[in-house]
Amino acid sequence: MLRCGTSRYVLRGLAPQDYPAPVQPPEEAGFELPAELLAQALVATLYATTQDPGSWMGCARLSCKASQFSAMAADGVRVAGYRTTMESAPEVLAVVPRRTLEEVVSLLRGVAGPVTLALGPQTLRLETPKRTLVARLSDQPFGAIESVIPVSSQHRALVARDAALEGLTRAIAILPGAEQVVRCEVADGQLTIASGNASSTEGHELLAAQTTGEPITWWMNGAFLLAALKAMPGPHVALDLNGALLPVRISDPDHPAVLAVVMPMNIPA
Repeated sequence: MLRCGTSRYVLRGLAPQDYPAPVQPPEEAGFELPAELLAQALVATLYATTQDPGSWMGCARLSCKASQFSAMAADGVRVAGYRTTMESAPEVLAVVPRRTLEEVVSLLRGVAGPVTLALGPQTLRLETPKRTLVARLSDQPFGAIESVIPVSSQHRALVARDAALEGLTRAIAILPGAEQVVRCEVADGQLTIASGNASSTEGHELLAAQTTGEPITWWMNGAFLLAALKAMPGPHVALDLNGALLPVRISDPDHPAVLAVVMPMNIPA
C-alpha cells in the first residue's frame, strides 16, 4: 500500500514463486569481436527478417566456422548476409530472434573496441564494457538459404550507389498506395528503372552503368530493392542475375562481406 497525504493506492503483484525464472546465460566462454563489426553484420541483415517471432524467417543465423563469422537472414523473397574472416573464433551456430538482434544493435551504439559474444544451445550473452545482455535463442531450424544465392551471372550492371538510391526513391514516390513495383532494364551501358504505366503517371530513371551480357528486363519490388541498396556500404553496387525470373544478387564490389538477394516478380507483359 502507498499513502501520501490524502492519496492511497494498493499495488498488487505476483507471488515470488510465480515470477518468471530469469534467462540463464550460456556456459560457453564466448569470443571477442569488434563492436563495429557486429553492429555492421546485424544492420546488414535485419531488414530481411519478418516480424513473426515464431518463424525462422523472423530470425537471423549467426555462425562461426573455419575462421569465418557470418550473419544471414531471409524472409521468403529476399536474403541478406554478412561474412568476414575472424581469428581464433570457436565454431558456433545460433538462430537469433529479430527482437534480440534489435536490442543488440541498440546496445552497441556508441561502443568502441571489442565486445564478448557467447552463443549457447539456448541463450546468447553479449558483454560490452558497461552492459551485459542475456537473451533466449530460437529453437526453429533455419532454412537452407545459400542455394538461392547466385555464384555467377550472365547479366550485370555496376552503378553508382547514391545515384541508384536517388533514382529508385523518385521512381517509387510516384506510385499509388502500396504499389511499389518497378521495371529494371540493363542494356547498352545503362540501367533503367521505370515505374507506373502509360495510362497514368509514368517515370523513367536512366543510370550510367558498366554492363555485361545481353540486354535484359525484369520486375522487382522497389521497396525491397531500396532496402538492399541502403545496406551496401560503398560507392558502387552491382546487380547480377541469370534470367528475368531468377534471383538478383546485389553486392558491393569493394566490400564483398555484404550481400543481398531479391527475387524478381512475375509481371505479365
